[in-house]
Amino acid sequence: MANPPEAGPEVGEKRAVQSDKQLRRALNQWDIAFLVVGAMIGSGWLFGSLGAANTAGPAAIFPG
Repeated sequence: MANPPEAGPEVGEKRAVQSDKQLRRALNQWDIAFLVVGAMIGSGWLFGSLGAANTAGPAAIFPG
């Protein structure tokens, strides 16, 4: 069974490059800044719960 002409790694790479160019045009500086801030806040929540779990152990899930 032969591959169709529109398949293969070259076509996948071309689609990825085209998608990347479209994404770069769609995101402006404010969008990227808010993505970065959101990533920092998100990782902060993860590190905060990690610190609580290290301090209190399994009791970290109980409020107050």
